[in-house]
Amino acid sequence: MLNDRLEKFKKSVLDNVDQELEKIIDETNSIHKQNLTKNQKDQEMEYTLLKQKYQQESNIKIKQELSHIQNVLNQKIIKKRNEIKSTIDKNIEKKLILFTQTDEYIDLIINNIQNIIKKFSIESFSILVCEREINLFKEKILKNFNCLDINKSPRIKIGGFILENHNSNIVLNKSFDKYIQMSEDLFNNIPELNIK
Repeated sequence: MLNDRLEKFKKSVLDNVDQELEKIIDETNSIHKQNLTKNQKDQEMEYTLLKQKYQQESNIKIKQELSHIQNVLNQKIIKKRNEIKSTIDKNIEKKLILFTQTDEYIDLIINNIQNIIKKFSIESFSILVCEREINLFKEKILKNFNCLDINKSPRIKIGGFILENHNSNIVLNKSFDKYIQMSEDLFNNIPELNIK
């Protein structure tokens, strides 16, 4: 009988222990599931934040690289544009200087002066030319006109002249240098050749 009682007691304690153990296991499983869910959400959140940070850093780096590439390209374009402009200017200057050594040049200058005198009713004038052309003007061009004086002008390096009439304050720049400057201005205003 004592054995029976002991058995019942043992069975009762063991049942209680089993129930308690089962309860603890259930609670542990529940806590574990909650922790897993929380950890998964935390990991997802961390992943999302890391991904956003990486995208932002990547975007910044890409923008910096693009800006650098654009600057390098702009510098190359400016350099090439300046090379083209310099080549054009040198070729124009060479051709104009060669032209100033021809009879057509002398005829052009004489016609220009005659047209100016006629258009503005000029009786006498002073004229400015480049240093290398002073003798040419004295000997071949101005002998038929009432030119008061002829001087060199640092503004004229290629050819042509600047005519001044002191009585009427007329100053006419017919120098090739002026036309080259005008062509440079035109060149600088070509949209395809400008950097924006």
